[in-house]
Amino acid sequence: TRKESSAASDVYKRQMEHVTFGNGEKGKVVGKGTLNVEGLPNLSKVFLVEGLKANLVSISQLCDDGLTVNFTKNECLVFRKSDLMVSGTRSDDNCYVVNMSCLNRSLKVSINPTNLWHQRLGHVNYKHLSKISSTGAVRGIPKLASKQPGLCEPCQLGKQHQDSHKPVRDISTSRILELIHMDLMGPMRVESIARKSYVLVCVDDFSRYVWTVFLTHKSDAASAFRTLSCRLMNEKDLRIVKIRSDQGTEFLNSEMKSLCDGLGIFHEVSAPYTPQQNGVAERKNRTLQEMARAMLHTGDFPEFLWAEAINTAGYIINRVYFRPGTKKTPYELWKHKKPNVSYFRTFGCRCFVMHDGEQLGKFDARSREGIFVGYCDCLLYTSPSPRDAHE
Repeated sequence: TRKESSAASDVYKRQMEHVTFGNGEKGKVVGKGTLNVEGLPNLSKVFLVEGLKANLVSISQLCDDGLTVNFTKNECLVFRKSDLMVSGTRSDDNCYVVNMSCLNRSLKVSINPTNLWHQRLGHVNYKHLSKISSTGAVRGIPKLASKQPGLCEPCQLGKQHQDSHKPVRDISTSRILELIHMDLMGPMRVESIARKSYVLVCVDDFSRYVWTVFLTHKSDAASAFRTLSCRLMNEKDLRIVKIRSDQGTEFLNSEMKSLCDGLGIFHEVSAPYTPQQNGVAERKNRTLQEMARAMLHTGDFPEFLWAEAINTAGYIINRVYFRPGTKKTPYELWKHKKPNVSYFRTFGCRCFVMHDGEQLGKFDARSREGIFVGYCDCLLYTSPSPRDAHE
């Protein structure tokens, strides 16, 4: 058998010895030893042959070691007494090949009845298997050990899942603007009144105050965050220490990198396909969407009012929800005063807008009828991007 020397143990060099192949050619034996491969019986007197491009197992040598080899039309089976050790399949070139990744493991199953019934019942959970065995709820199953006999590789391949991320109960930051969570929502199927299709959601970690900035294009995220960060840092006279986002191209680009480098902001990114690491922003997205969807469907309003609904949802969230771990709202943690919601009105309700500052006649109407669609926020619509101006 030809095998790389790293896979064999107790190999010593041989000289002036050859192996003759079926076509009459000879190969030089450069080493001899014992081969130990997981899943295979230990093979002694293994030759390391120079130039041999395949690993060949001697059937006569297996038989000399007390094994039984059975060949059929499509497979080869190697037994030690009644236990199946190795199985191989017939290839296109009429050789029987042992697939190391698909070794038959029935030896372990036949020895351990718990594993046997685990596989017979479709790899049922070991705890449940022990329960039905001990309670006698199912006939035909013997008493089985309650302890899992070992790792089941097919279960790992078929059932393995990612562990849930434990919620963080403690406040990990010590002040506002120490960490900003960011995520982009969209594109929406219907443009808003102002032709916006995306929402940049930013959440302060310490206060959980949320800002929603509506964008026309996905690439406007960096410029929108530049405007928002300058406004927040000027308002609080504090610097943003770091931001956290996913690995979307709207965040990983030269413009965002230049912005973070210029302001001295450290940019953290979550691992691919792991939105849990950016869970604060992801969960805030869901809350905004659910509240906005409920408000839109309350009065069967048109879908193009989604931006007004999300803006209203963010306005309410900042004033009525508690920051986890405290009994204070994000508004109080950010503004240092309790919020007042006495002026709140139902989204979509009938309202009257006063004609203020207009030249009216003596008997002209002093107001006009309208529909309430939210509260004023200077970040509701960003200024047009250069692309918008060009269009």
